[in-house]
Amino acid sequence: MDSHEFKLFLGDIWDYFLFPAEGLSGGLMACWRSDVASFIVKEANSQVVIGEFNIANRGIWNITIVYGNKNCSIRRNLWSFLETISNFKEPAIIGGDFNCLISQEDKKGGKKFIFSTSPQDMYSFMSNCDYNEVNIVGPKYTWCNNKDGKAHILERINWCIINSVALKTIKVAAVKLLARLASNHCPIMLKIFSLGFGRN
Repeated sequence: MDSHEFKLFLGDIWDYFLFPAEGLSGGLMACWRSDVASFIVKEANSQVVIGEFNIANRGIWNITIVYGNKNCSIRRNLWSFLETISNFKEPAIIGGDFNCLISQEDKKGGKKFIFSTSPQDMYSFMSNCDYNEVNIVGPKYTWCNNKDGKAHILERINWCIINSVALKTIKVAAVKLLARLASNHCPIMLKIFSLGFGRN
């Protein structure tokens, strides 16, 4: 998508940053309303876009958009990197497709959940860096394998987690799942003040 196509799709008041997909998979996009906020990208690669989100009269928020690799070993590099840059003094939000479950409650159907290396890595990162799970309002499963009957699987692999500074600022934090359209993932939205933060 070039800048002209983007403007036609969302309009003139939106700006964006795109880390392109490799083939038919991956890719990350950050979108923001340029009339009320700015977003300065600090780091971008195939698993993460990190930036400073400056909201008018609300200060700077550290925003991280994630597309966790399906390979557990590669995804471990993501947690290690995020741990090294974690900021405990400013509000921070991490959202996106983590490609990871952390409990049996995050899955319905398919093989039984096992607390293996993959969920342990994510749980350790959240614990070490003071990130908190945000409650979901309504249905909690964010991904579906689009199969029927006994083969039908639902999982919560799209997450929004926030640090304690952000939690104190937002007061009552909750994530809402938006409708699935041309994807097997539900977009997720966390409302902060009168604005929304989301990632498909």
